[in-house]
Amino acid sequence: LMNKKSKDRRSLAGQQLLFCIGILINIALLVTHWQAPASTTSNSTVEIITTHKHKNHYNFTSFISSPLNVDENGKKWITIIIVCGNGETDTVREMKPLLTSAILLSSAPLHFVFVTEQESSNRIRTMFKNDLKYSKKPIKVDNWVLSEASVTNFASLLHYNLQSHHSGVWGTSKLMLPWVLRDIDRAIQVDTDMVFLDDPARLWDEFDNNEWLYKMPLHDPSHPSTICSCIVLMNLDRIRQSNTFPTLMEEALLSKPEWKMGSLYKVPHGDQGLFWAMMLKNNKHIAPLPEQWNADRCHDYFEVLKTDNQKPASVLHNNCDFGSNNFGTAAAYFVFYDKYRWHWLKGEEGEGRAEKYFVNVTVHSEETERLQDLFKCLREKGDYTIC
Repeated sequence: LMNKKSKDRRSLAGQQLLFCIGILINIALLVTHWQAPASTTSNSTVEIITTHKHKNHYNFTSFISSPLNVDENGKKWITIIIVCGNGETDTVREMKPLLTSAILLSSAPLHFVFVTEQESSNRIRTMFKNDLKYSKKPIKVDNWVLSEASVTNFASLLHYNLQSHHSGVWGTSKLMLPWVLRDIDRAIQVDTDMVFLDDPARLWDEFDNNEWLYKMPLHDPSHPSTICSCIVLMNLDRIRQSNTFPTLMEEALLSKPEWKMGSLYKVPHGDQGLFWAMMLKNNKHIAPLPEQWNADRCHDYFEVLKTDNQKPASVLHNNCDFGSNNFGTAAAYFVFYDKYRWHWLKGEEGEGRAEKYFVNVTVHSEETERLQDLFKCLREKGDYTIC
């Protein structure tokens, strides 16, 4: 019996020893194969994800987010407008990589403003309630519910054909944003099929003291297809005070009589075509945004993702997919941000006792009648200060 117990103890000790040796071997393997984030001068060829091309390189599996850096009063909030109405694409599902990348990379507090219909508004509210009730960075959320009737009424006042572009109602709604969001002075409007590779605060720095109303990518000013309302800096208060609706928009449409078919203007490329006509009428109204903020699939990302290309890439845009799920060379970025788990943004893993911020979601109900009265007044009086 004693010999049996002794053998059992030796067997248990042997198992424990093997277990400890196994742990040591695994630690050794991890140390051997793990690579720290590359320095700014690194020429490493391993698969990487970058927040700014050729400046801050990180290993794909060792991604590092931007630290929070607010001003002394903590009031430097960046407002990002996302139009995500229910259309041919499930934009609420599609925008997960956009939200994740913006939150991870922002060095400033973020104010997300969603403009959408009731069903999608409910989904967004549920998403934050279930997945991101609090965050390790300050975030606030406003849901603005907008009816298709409001957009249709707006388009009719301009004699604008809603079917001019496949984006339809919700593409047209981008033209309405300054008057829907009357309490916001400036904001960045971003499409749902984009991801940030750079700090959104750097994009916010593109606001300057010049007199432009909108700043957006102008890849080739000679044609409306090469102006992109996918990512736009909007001086919302200046747009309102300049009587952009109806005066500037009507003048732009009247300058293109070839677009008029019957009683309506069929504008090539929808809202983008109208912005293009406004730019031709007065180029001070529309300023160019550097193309690094819209490295888009339509232009093969301007080849910025090639290892020998020195161009910066700050935002990737997965447009022109024509029903395909193939992101090409940008796939790793979209997949990374899509798979990044919501609860990691809460600071639950590896953050110790990091401060957490409650994410407040405010829903603004439909104002169809009020909006119709406002646009009717603007149409008749032509002066926002009166209306």
